[in-house]
Amino acid sequence: MMSDIVMLILLVICFAILLLFVDWCDKQVESKE
Repeated sequence: MMSDIVMLILLVICFAILLLFVDWCDKQVESKE
């Protein structure tokens, strides 16, 4: 089903954004110290 592929792609994109957000937060914390 096409919908399954779309859901998988959205899941990967959300996971990538989450990783980027965590990495950015780490940089912000380091710059504050």
